[in-house]
Amino acid sequence: MIEEPFLLRLILTVLPDLLEEYEAGTHISKVQVYEAFMDHWFDIHAQTIIQKMNELRMYINENKLKRGFERYCNELGFEMFLQKSQVAIDMDYENSGGLQRHKRKKTEKPQKRHDVWERFFDADSLNKLTLRRIGNNQYSFLHKSCQEYCAAHYIINEIISLNDKEKNENENIDINANEYKNKMEYVHNESNNDANVQSQMELQLLNLSLNKKLLNDEDGIVRFIAERVHDNRTTLYSNLKSRLFELIECSRRNKQISIAAANAVTILNVARVPFAYMDWKGVSIEHAILDYAFLEGVDFANANLANVSFVQALLNNCNFQHTNLQGAYFGEYAYFDGHEGNVNGAQFSPDGKMIVSCSQDKTIRLWNVESGQVLKVIEGHASSVNAVQFSSNGKMVVSCSNDTTVKLWDVESGQEMRTFQGHFDCVRGVSFSPDGNTIVSCSNDKTIRFWEVDSGKEIKVITSHQSSVNAVQFSPNGKIIASCYDDDVIRTWDVKSGRQIQRFQGHTNMVRAIQFSPDGRMLASCSHDNTVRLWNTMSGRQIQRFNGHSDHVNGLHFSRDGETIVSCSKDKTIRFWDVASGRQLNKLEGHLYKINQVQFSPDDRTVLSCSFDKTIRLWDAHVDYNSELGKFEGHLNVINCVQFSPDGKYIASSSLDKTVRLWSVTSAQEIASFSGHLENITGVQFSPNSKYIVSWSNDETIGLWQVYFNRVQSIGKLKGHSKPINEVHFSSNSRFVISCSDDKSIILWDILSLEQVIKFEGHSNWVNGVQFSPDGCLIVSCSNDKSIRIWHVKSGKLLHTLNGHTNTVNKVQFSPDAKFIVSCSLDKSICVWDAASYKQLAVLEGHTSSINSVQFSPDCKSIISCSDDQTIRLWDASTFQLLHVLQGHSDKVNCVRFSPEGNTIASCSSDKTIRLWDLTSLRCIWQIGVQYSGLSMLRSTWSGATGLTPNQIMLVAQRGGVL
Repeated sequence: MIEEPFLLRLILTVLPDLLEEYEAGTHISKVQVYEAFMDHWFDIHAQTIIQKMNELRMYINENKLKRGFERYCNELGFEMFLQKSQVAIDMDYENSGGLQRHKRKKTEKPQKRHDVWERFFDADSLNKLTLRRIGNNQYSFLHKSCQEYCAAHYIINEIISLNDKEKNENENIDINANEYKNKMEYVHNESNNDANVQSQMELQLLNLSLNKKLLNDEDGIVRFIAERVHDNRTTLYSNLKSRLFELIECSRRNKQISIAAANAVTILNVARVPFAYMDWKGVSIEHAILDYAFLEGVDFANANLANVSFVQALLNNCNFQHTNLQGAYFGEYAYFDGHEGNVNGAQFSPDGKMIVSCSQDKTIRLWNVESGQVLKVIEGHASSVNAVQFSSNGKMVVSCSNDTTVKLWDVESGQEMRTFQGHFDCVRGVSFSPDGNTIVSCSNDKTIRFWEVDSGKEIKVITSHQSSVNAVQFSPNGKIIASCYDDDVIRTWDVKSGRQIQRFQGHTNMVRAIQFSPDGRMLASCSHDNTVRLWNTMSGRQIQRFNGHSDHVNGLHFSRDGETIVSCSKDKTIRFWDVASGRQLNKLEGHLYKINQVQFSPDDRTVLSCSFDKTIRLWDAHVDYNSELGKFEGHLNVINCVQFSPDGKYIASSSLDKTVRLWSVTSAQEIASFSGHLENITGVQFSPNSKYIVSWSNDETIGLWQVYFNRVQSIGKLKGHSKPINEVHFSSNSRFVISCSDDKSIILWDILSLEQVIKFEGHSNWVNGVQFSPDGCLIVSCSNDKSIRIWHVKSGKLLHTLNGHTNTVNKVQFSPDAKFIVSCSLDKSICVWDAASYKQLAVLEGHTSSINSVQFSPDCKSIISCSDDQTIRLWDASTFQLLHVLQGHSDKVNCVRFSPEGNTIASCSSDKTIRLWDLTSLRCIWQIGVQYSGLSMLRSTWSGATGLTPNQIMLVAQRGGVL
């Protein structure tokens, strides 16, 4: 707000109206805010003009005047987009004295750029009063975002109502929606179309504003249009989504509307409209942005996908046969695969042509960057190699190992040149001096040692440490070294004297890595406290703290200009940070396990990373940090629970990111997000009467929330458990909830009084699951003690104990008709029990890992289960046979739930996504969130595709595509 005074003005202007129109807690979109502001702005000017006209006893229609302002601003906003200018020029302006009017001579050749503005500055027009005058003859909107809003609505109005000539002369907008629909029927049924109508309509499509210029650099315009796609407050935009899809379809026959089609794809993707299993054979969508898109099963056969961007898109089961992929962009490259153990370190050569890596497999490998091929495998260390670095001239490599040695290698021959011995414990880090004459190493033996490269002699030892030294690095001038430790401290030392210069304190856990800025004035560090920090080298003062990683930060590196830092983490992400502001610029995902090291290439064009997944990866660092097109976060961490609302219209989800979110089942859009727990939220559930939501957490509390239309309000918290809570369940009358915990207890609560009613005790270990019977008279629970227990609600008595699982029982549930009990376990099995006799009826086996969730369908005919094996399985509840296996998640599936009708299921996963599945087609309808595994191409087909580079062909093969 401080940096953007206009935005503060905007909010203060519209806030009273918004508060009057919407209840507190209601989600209000950006487009709604700007709609209110622009209406207010037009109203101010309309009132001013009307007042003056009244003084002259002249009447003017207020609504007509405001509509004129709106049309004028929309058209001007779009023209500014076309001209790439935020300033419009009035060439026929009055001079400062107001006595003369400048007139262009007939012989004077006008400048083309100025001509485009002439129609906006008619001498008698009042419309320009809505603009901001910034010079004698220059005008602009109040803010760039206002221009973007107007340009967006110029495009929208044209899309939803193709111009009718007769109405165009009067209003410039509106065509009968049914007429348009009738004219566009050829999109869906070509055989029944009249050729003349088709020709006429396609001619109009050619002239659409959306077909004039790509919107790829116009985040603001695209966002405004995308928000209107889901605007259901009025029927005005109800057909916007279908019209955009029609434009894509039309590009099959008329390649000249490919710009409009590409823009339509980009807008729909930003709006998060599901694309799964679309038939896009033969479409022409050059330059479309499909970053982070969920494209599972889309048929792109024979399509023109030249220069389309697929950064971190999910392309599983897609058909790319005979497509044109010239210039297609995936944002990453084929990874380097060859190490047999975790890759601990990797670094570019000074010329950027080679990479050196080291691994727990005891080897060092040299790679060709362009081909991805291994040049040499260097062996010699007797244990895990922890770090490796090129010399400044690229001719030597130094390495260190758990075998307590430091070794020097010749790059050309791969031969060992020298071994430096002196450390008596694991050597954790090693670094060349800038001149290449000295090596410094650090160790778990709490020492830093300096070595002379030529002779191999130990020059100096620094021993004044209280803990293991994790990393060490020379400053750019070679006069200082920095080191970091398990004791959370960073120190700098004078190389010549060995004296400590500065001590840096602030991290709250072990510091894993450090690096000097290119000019040596700053020092960056990363830690197991999940932060990256920036320090003044001389004073030791902390300059910046970068927050965003959700787990240990293991590596970092400065860009060549020192303006950007890249970091990597155990959370499997790579993040880019702006040094000056501390703002996160971008996030990359794709590694399957923790990332150990990250580095910019010498030219800053790519980023190198290595991981415990045994791979080395290259990423394009030249992303548009300011662009938000296609980005969609969803939950920021593992999603552990999903549940349908009783009416099936919404899905609630909970996550380790400490939030609960509500999603629309039809649109997959986020309706609300709320938090209140101090630690990870482990589950969420709707009450049967839809009035309440409960959430539970590792903070030992249960949150109770009142549900309103598109908003949620906290009622209070239930406190009584002494350890993390594992499950909460509503009674059928929504009056009570039952909860279970790691404290081995089960508690019954009255949600009206927020008081504890009764406590059930008897399990000898953590209680993982608890459920009411359908009539609310019984409770069933399961535990790490391998047992299932049945309790009487009113008396609190234990009625029966079921034994059959051989390991922890994760979840248990009554069938909707109360005739059966179903349970799932860490032993990889599902047990079905008779609820009357308590006899075990069947054991369902097939999952290959722990089963996390199990549920009967509403009609009791099916059972659904999910597992750490990344699959969802559907079973016949009468024969107990496996019916189907659903695959798509890239990590553990933590929860799966039937919809109230039983025709769809929702699932959530540690891959940070939620999926909605159709049980008729057995296909995924939509996915919320972006899988941390990043770009995925499993089972996609690419035969006959043209334009892929050799590296992209390797990338497709590595990601599971079939060439």
